[in-house]
Amino acid sequence: MAKERKTATELEDMIEGKINRTTRLRYHSRDVGGAVARVHPDNTFGWRVQVITAPKSVDPFQVAADRIASELRALYDLKSDLSFDHVA
Repeated sequence: MAKERKTATELEDMIEGKINRTTRLRYHSRDVGGAVARVHPDNTFGWRVQVITAPKSVDPFQVAADRIASELRALYDLKSDLSFDHVA
């Protein structure tokens, strides 16, 4: 069965929503603004996630994002933003 293809932005939104809901409540006080997820192509896994947040907050958010990405990789492939259909 073929996996559905999602853009990096779609995957980032899915991951950000989950990590900011769960991880923030578990590990941080209200003064932490949350985390931003960035999805990058990866030769081994197809795609990987990088978390950007306050330096002291990265570890729990990255662990949560890696777990979520592992689950999402079973369902979704990264849709390339590059298109070579219009080559001159």
